[in-house]
Amino acid sequence: NLPWPDMYVAKANISTNLNEVTINKFNAYSISTSNVEINAGSTIHSISVYSLTGILLYQNNNVNSSQFSFSVPNNNKFLLIKATTENGSGVAKLIRE
Repeated sequence: NLPWPDMYVAKANISTNLNEVTINKFNAYSISTSNVEINAGSTIHSISVYSLTGILLYQNNNVNSSQFSFSVPNNNKFLLIKATTENGSGVAKLIRE
């Protein structure tokens, strides 16, 4: 079972030049071959990153910031990012080059 039973559906703005995915809770950017940055308009409480097969790659339950960056090995090109903010939670799909 995947860790999010209710798949979050939202409008997404995708720019292949920036490797950027935007949903109404947070933005996820690939800022280098191994680093990802999350920005939100509110405080991010937790971040979980999964591979396309559902393997947990990264987790931080004590972010407490509206901006956060972290490293995920570059061999994971497809990421599912779940972030919980003070305004709710959402899931973004990020494809890295």
